[in-house]
Amino acid sequence: MNPYVGLEQYATWDICGITRGTIEKGKKVPKATARGWICEHLDYAVPNKEFFTEKVFTQEVLERIEEHIQPIFNYNSEAASLDVEEMLQED
Repeated sequence: MNPYVGLEQYATWDICGITRGTIEKGKKVPKATARGWICEHLDYAVPNKEFFTEKVFTQEVLERIEEHIQPIFNYNSEAASLDVEEMLQED
């Protein structure tokens, strides 16, 4: 199973420097209808068949995505600090 599948929903230019687009006259141009992907860290457009690879999802990119999604998947971190026994005794 490919560990990068599913990350495309978080692959935006603002979050990690990856989006659909093309390179025109040496400039990276985001286009929602493009067939390829552009990345801040690469100098060429990546075709779909090469998108879910280490070449696109480098450690730096994964760390940037993690910073963004960590609050989304952080299920109530306050629950660990609650003392349930103390709450039950207050009645």
